[in-house]
Amino acid sequence: MKKYLLFLFALLMTGLSAWADDVSLTEDQDEPEGMAAHWFVNMPQTGTNTLTLANADITSFKVYDNGGKSGDYDTYCRGALVITAPTGYILQLSGSVSIRDYGDYLTVYDGSSASGEMLIDQLSGNVDITPVVSSTGQSITLYFESDSFQNRDGLDLTVTLVNPNENYGITINTDANGIVESDKSEAKYKDLVTLTATPNDGFVLSGLSVKDKDNNEVALDWITYLNTATFIMPCGAVTVTPTFTDDPAATSDAPYVNMPTVYTKNITIPEGVMQLKVYDDGGKDGYCSTNSNGYLVLTAPEGYNLKVSGTITAGGTNTYDHLTVYDGSDKNAPKLIDEAQSSGWYKTTDIPTVTSTGQTIMLWFYASWDNCKGLDLTVELISTSTEYNITVNNPDEGGTVTPNGATAVVNQTVTLTAEPDEGFVLTDLIVKDANNNLVDVTDMIWYTGLNTATFSMPASDVTVTPTFTDDLSSLYINMPQTGIKTAVIPKTIKSFKVYDDGGAEGDYSFSCDGTLSINAPAGYKIQLSGRIMTSQDDYLTVYDNNEASGNKLLDAAVSTDYYEWTDIPTLTSTGQSMTLYFYADDSAGITDGLDLTVTLISEQTQDHKLGDINGDGTVDVSDVNICINVILETNTDPDIIALSDISGDGTVDVTDVNMIINIILSN
Repeated sequence: MKKYLLFLFALLMTGLSAWADDVSLTEDQDEPEGMAAHWFVNMPQTGTNTLTLANADITSFKVYDNGGKSGDYDTYCRGALVITAPTGYILQLSGSVSIRDYGDYLTVYDGSSASGEMLIDQLSGNVDITPVVSSTGQSITLYFESDSFQNRDGLDLTVTLVNPNENYGITINTDANGIVESDKSEAKYKDLVTLTATPNDGFVLSGLSVKDKDNNEVALDWITYLNTATFIMPCGAVTVTPTFTDDPAATSDAPYVNMPTVYTKNITIPEGVMQLKVYDDGGKDGYCSTNSNGYLVLTAPEGYNLKVSGTITAGGTNTYDHLTVYDGSDKNAPKLIDEAQSSGWYKTTDIPTVTSTGQTIMLWFYASWDNCKGLDLTVELISTSTEYNITVNNPDEGGTVTPNGATAVVNQTVTLTAEPDEGFVLTDLIVKDANNNLVDVTDMIWYTGLNTATFSMPASDVTVTPTFTDDLSSLYINMPQTGIKTAVIPKTIKSFKVYDDGGAEGDYSFSCDGTLSINAPAGYKIQLSGRIMTSQDDYLTVYDNNEASGNKLLDAAVSTDYYEWTDIPTLTSTGQSMTLYFYADDSAGITDGLDLTVTLISEQTQDHKLGDINGDGTVDVSDVNICINVILETNTDPDIIALSDISGDGTVDVTDVNMIINIILSN
């Protein structure tokens, strides 16, 4: 819903700007002249206001929410303010917000509409705007939204006019244990400034701070302990303060980066650094800040990918605390890790080990609780040219799985081909890396109708372990929790079990919304029987086709009594397909779920007496001759072939002839 509102706002800003109301700065007599707070403008509750500054007589002013300097903002705010500087100036935004987490947001766009680049992406909580942000042109657009819950103090922002063509000084503080030099003594706004440190013998550069004239932090592209750093010159003079240490632990530890508390930090990893640590904003031994909501973009040298592993210690799974890792430089990139959380309150939990497909990843850490140890991550640089081994543990009997190569480089697609022995099927296929972590592999076990599967090579050797079985009576399929699973049943399979997503022994999950489409071989129908155990509002529906629509064989079946096994009626499809749909909400308990049996029913056993291939009501020598003609391929009628397979083993052979002869002799 939130993204929809922002999209609607963008349309209003770009296509209906004529609706905007012009506003002016208001003088606050309670604040002294020369201070930013002496002039102010309030955000509108809804709609769009525009503030255009004709000259630079007023160089800084305040922006408050619609409640003003001292009041709270309203619920359901959806207001925008477009600020435009005089010709020759750009706008710098600093200040703080005190708004509700995950409900109220400030977004700032670079330009006069919501179609510009986001300078601030949905900021919430009680945080300072650090580092400050600046427009690239004359205008910025502020958008504030609030929900229906209790509101807080709101926005206390400062807008400053800046001449981007002015040179600003760079001052470097001295330190007795080393020196830091800049490649420039002064620079213009947005110039790249490079700092180089020379520590004394036995010392390392352990701290480096760059602050503007208002004591705001300036974002640094720097990895702690390394001797080079860069920053983009802000709108004003800066002061650089280095810190050196001779602590033995510092000189032996891997270089590291702390996550920013809010906003985005960009780090370029230099050549030669093959591993670094990433901690939350509290560092290695401290606690992360309450309402942490920062982004860290890491970029490796060309020819390297980034592998991330480690732990998170934060609020549990019923909180907003999480780590998300994107396979790129922004939120539009695919997610390598989608909201990893602690398994319990303040419990240190391993995150999945993932590797980027390119040079860049973005980490997002959100934490809202006190006393969290936060993140302890390791980032390794992986050469895209290194080949890793693929080992397959094939069983002594049952079949083989063969990869399309003995080695592969990271992110290369590996194809596995299965060849079950006669009478066997593949029931499991597990791929693990060198750390025993599971590697995602596409599905090709017995009910998929496929004999190939693929996986993306991790930055590690892998081991492939297939499992085959000839016990065709023990086969089963678990319903998907969500989405659609399609089962293509081989003709050699006569029956199998269907369980919910929890399997034979486990309970089903909350929020089930999964569909299983079962497709029988030609000449067969599907018979379903069994029992269900559901809790309140959870149910099973069965459709007479290969999708969840059309004729219902069973409509929203539930347990007769909650948490009690209840038999379902025996159902038979009219064709080759049957679809099962299982729903479970998230407001009640969960229980055993589904224990169903699928049996394939040959149409010949339904429509003909066994052995009576020609359907004349008797089993005699003419049926034997028809079967022999099928074997000799002088009769290729598909229906006749299906009826001649009396044994149901998928082939017409001497076994079927002998069965017909035995029927004749028994009569």
